[in-house]
Amino acid sequence: MIAQEGYIRVTATTDINRTIAAQMADETTRRLKAENLEAALIDVRSRRNVEFASQNYHFANADVPALSLRKTDRIAVLADPDDDSHDFIEIVMRNTGYNLRIFRDEEEALAWLKI
Repeated sequence: MIAQEGYIRVTATTDINRTIAAQMADETTRRLKAENLEAALIDVRSRRNVEFASQNYHFANADVPALSLRKTDRIAVLADPDDDSHDFIEIVMRNTGYNLRIFRDEEEALAWLKI
């Protein structure tokens, strides 16, 4: 995890399951608060979401609220162009009020984060 100018950058090193996602979200939340930032880029290129939809739903509705992620934080997830395994997490996170979007282009993600 690296604090860049204006945002936190997190790079996944393994495929993502609910446990890994919760650990990444916890670290990201703590770092955003410590650095007094409100934007994070989570790079999951070459890493797939390997959870079932029900576990993604539980992550967004139970795990994330327990971590105190602020709904005002902007979270950009950078995925491979042909990887739709992360798309459902965007739906459930946005439905629960979190400001998370999936991107396939890093420049677009950074522009959305307003970096």
